Amino acid sequence: MSKAVTALHENPFPAALESPVSDMLESLAPHVDGFMGFVFDNQWLISGVLVNKLSKDPVSSTLVRNTTGISTAFSSCNKQLVIALAQIKFAALSHIRYK
Repeated sequence: MSKAVTALHENPFPAALESPVSDMLESLAPHVDGFMGFVFDNQWLISGVLVNKLSKDPVSSTLVRNTTGISTAFSSCNKQLVIALAQIKFAALSHIRYK
């Protein structure tokens, strides 16, 4: 399990500006003055710069990267079952991301 978590941490999903985040920024544009208002309103022009800037901060990085979750249950349940459930959840998240 630790190898799987490490692999996910070391290989995050690629950063991209997608809906609903791009929609949110676009709707904020008229209410933001200056350069950031321009950036939010013209994402098509400088989305690469915006994605790069957002992906550098751990908090805003969640806006431009899909998140991956692994849950484990440490009780009397079978270890193999927990691993199988984690694999199913990851597969489901991957399917949603690339759909």
